[in-house]
Amino acid sequence: MSEVRELSDAEKTFLEPYLPPRAADGRKEAATHNVREQHGETAETVQTDGGGLPFVTLTYASSLDSMISLAPGIRTTLSGPETKSMTHFLRMHHDAILIGVGTAIPDNPGLNSRYLGATLDSQPRPVVVDPKMRWDVDSSKLAQLAQEGQGKAPWLIHTRHELGEEALRGWGGRRVFLPSEAAPTGQTSESAKCETIAWSTILKTLKRDGVDSVMVEGGATVISTLLSMPELVNTVIVTIAPTWLGQGGVTVSPAPKVQAGKILGGGAFTMNQIIPKTALKITSGGEPSNYQYKGDSGKSVNCYYCPKCTTHIYHQQEVMGPDTIIARTALLPEARKKFEVGAEIYGKDKMSWEKEIATTFQTLPPS
Repeated sequence: MSEVRELSDAEKTFLEPYLPPRAADGRKEAATHNVREQHGETAETVQTDGGGLPFVTLTYASSLDSMISLAPGIRTTLSGPETKSMTHFLRMHHDAILIGVGTAIPDNPGLNSRYLGATLDSQPRPVVVDPKMRWDVDSSKLAQLAQEGQGKAPWLIHTRHELGEEALRGWGGRRVFLPSEAAPTGQTSESAKCETIAWSTILKTLKRDGVDSVMVEGGATVISTLLSMPELVNTVIVTIAPTWLGQGGVTVSPAPKVQAGKILGGGAFTMNQIIPKTALKITSGGEPSNYQYKGDSGKSVNCYYCPKCTTHIYHQQEVMGPDTIIARTALLPEARKKFEVGAEIYGKDKMSWEKEIATTFQTLPPS
């Protein structure tokens, strides 16, 4: 088992824009659940109560050919020590960590954070989506870690006609029963067999129970489905290993979108691109606003925001140097481009699509 090291200030600064807002203290989750019980609120009421959504981070390791495993059920290592440290850092900054049953059964993961300074209160709540109750949680590593005080007891998401919740016997945690639904149009038959609970329902249920941020780690069906739902995902972090796994591996990719008989491609997400400061050109015709926020490193980050195309640019001189900035912008498959020196960061008309799909920095309001 490789050692989890502390990230450098530069690494923390690079990750800060991707992190969820700071979680409330560890008692919030239990307090929220107790209030719900006192008012008679259960999983049954969540589906009809609009409710909010938690901050969702989708993260996984992939090969160059978009594979996450050599074959179904085979655990394949694609990340190194640096990525492992980043993963445990990210886990500590999320209220919950979610996987599907297809990952829980073969991998038997711990889903806790071993990052320096992590306490039981700062551990993420493991959540396993197991619609048909296939997983034996009592003999799992999650149960062992919960009993040893090294992680929180898991929540299991199931489907059945009688909605509600049940406590797991002996060592904490609980089962949450939610309604099933038909698979969304455009999903493959394999996805249709696995995805039987609306993701919006799952996420709203977690939010109502005090979970403000969720880190989703897999498996392939879960990742591919959520990649097709950018409206539910705030951040995508992908580690790409410099290797090909070849045919027969497990691929992750969003389902194609079909409109008027034409395939439009998969979902669109925001991305960061490091560029020289000299490349910045503001051509939107509007005056960008300036604000600052303090990252987890305690240092201020200077940000510029264009209200027209919702692009953000941020800069931290102490870490990145005086001549480098990071531009954060939405990117559509059909509008892929690489920012070069002199490239337009804001486009007056040709990048107007950003206004509709970009969700950058919505959780980092001006301080």
